[in-house]
Amino acid sequence: MRRVSILVIVCLLALSGMMAAMAYSNATVTNTGTLTIANTNTALVALSPNPAWSWENKVGIKDGTAYVENGELKFDFGKGALGKPWGLQPNSVYEWIPLFELRNMSKEKIKVTVKAEGDFAQYITLGSCGQGQATGTPATADWLNQGEALTFVIDPIKNQGDMWHIRNIAVKVCIPSGVDLGTISGSIIVEANAIN
Repeated sequence: MRRVSILVIVCLLALSGMMAAMAYSNATVTNTGTLTIANTNTALVALSPNPAWSWENKVGIKDGTAYVENGELKFDFGKGALGKPWGLQPNSVYEWIPLFELRNMSKEKIKVTVKAEGDFAQYITLGSCGQGQATGTPATADWLNQGEALTFVIDPIKNQGDMWHIRNIAVKVCIPSGVDLGTISGSIIVEANAIN
């Protein structure tokens, strides 16, 4: 009887090994989904030139330094009257308080890092700020050290009209004396990671 039991167990193990060898080697499972491509100012991590609301202080934004083009937020430091790139002179400091805003339109709390890269990064200082009110009170910025990345945590939007999911980003450009004249470029990078 013992031999028969051992023989049955051996046969079952052999059969299961053969069935495992007969398992599939390829599979294709198709699942439908959607991908919405939106302007940067209406995306999950929404970036908008300031201001977006009528009650904000509009002083300092008429030149259109920050603007949306082809769905992307772009910056033209030194843009001025008549839409021309007049530029910034050596031995000068220019501040945009705020330059743009970030909105967390997801259900996740996110950690955001804003940094400047490229040739113009050496002149850029980032900061966070409140928004000047319609009374004309100028906004003030909490500036970092030049070249330092701005990092903060931002809550998800909970209700329409909620303000906790919005952060204003300020930018200061410091052009030292003696720099070569001309156009330089770079990028302001916004990275967002979902956190607990």
